Amino acid sequence: MKYLRFIGFALLSWWPMMAVHELGHISGAFFAGARIEKVVLWPWTFSETVRVDSKAPLLDTWMGPVFGAYLPLICYACLKRRSFHGRELLGYFSGFCLLSNALYIGLGWISQTGDAGDLQRLGTPIPVMIAFGIVTGFLGLYIWHHELFGNAHKMHKVNS
Repeated sequence: MKYLRFIGFALLSWWPMMAVHELGHISGAFFAGARIEKVVLWPWTFSETVRVDSKAPLLDTWMGPVFGAYLPLICYACLKRRSFHGRELLGYFSGFCLLSNALYIGLGWISQTGDAGDLQRLGTPIPVMIAFGIVTGFLGLYIWHHELFGNAHKMHKVNS
């Protein structure tokens, strides 16, 4: 049952994760002076923000994965100590966003498509992309381990 819930959360988290990622590109475009031509954000396809005339294309490209990974983490960190009904879901979503963006950039250089391909074409070294993937991925796994599975470990210690 726990695994079905885990898979269900993944399916429900996909579209909001893409929305936060694209919000990063939109924010980056604003700061880079770019014009946004189109935003594609459907749950059944990969999202995309088409930006033109950017004065800092590296900035608006990196803002998608950075914002997409770390905004949910910041929200989770701010609310972690508070007791509220959706805390586990927010922890799961934060970990999901971290892992999704980590894999997208950390391994995306292999296929050279999407943001990872754009980052390469703009001069980002592959080791930087891999480092982003490792750090961001480990943070996501850490959040998942402590939020989703940490409570089970605490319950086991209490009952022992």
